[in-house]
Amino acid sequence: MHIRTEIQPDRRRLAAALRHAQRGQLLIFRVGGVIFWLLALIYLVLGAGARAALHVVGGAVIFWAAPAFLTWLGVRASWRIYGIPTVWEFTDDGVHTHNELLDSTIRWAALNRVVPIPGQLLFKINLFQVFPVPITGLASDDLHVLVHFLRDRGLLRESDSKTLVTSSSKPQLSTE
Repeated sequence: MHIRTEIQPDRRRLAAALRHAQRGQLLIFRVGGVIFWLLALIYLVLGAGARAALHVVGGAVIFWAAPAFLTWLGVRASWRIYGIPTVWEFTDDGVHTHNELLDSTIRWAALNRVVPIPGQLLFKINLFQVFPVPITGLASDDLHVLVHFLRDRGLLRESDSKTLVTSSSKPQLSTE
């Protein structure tokens, strides 16, 4: 197998990959925000309106602003490498990445799982290390080959592979 594609950088796609990869850590902030809102309700019932208002605002910051800020920081930190056009090659020995700053190879044996998200595949090395691989530029036939290859190696769930193959088979609307 040899599939090659060049992908243009996309901040929104990188942010979506980071949010998905860090959703466990971001969930902690969401839970913290809800706890602050519950405390605000308790303070409201007890007649401490000022404290209740403070906890409502604090909960909003923890629930929405902190995860958004952390995602922004992650994109900003990663943009130097991911913010330039990159060539991705999928071969029998692994995934190869080439751009003006980076030449890297991840062997298939290093991967634990591949998780599809819209327009990307997240290649998981372990619980905390993942690298997003855009698939928006792949031809439908190449995506089919890659999906079957990943499924046969046990890296992609059967249900995920069916979803990817089905979604890539749908006719694409031309914007030309």
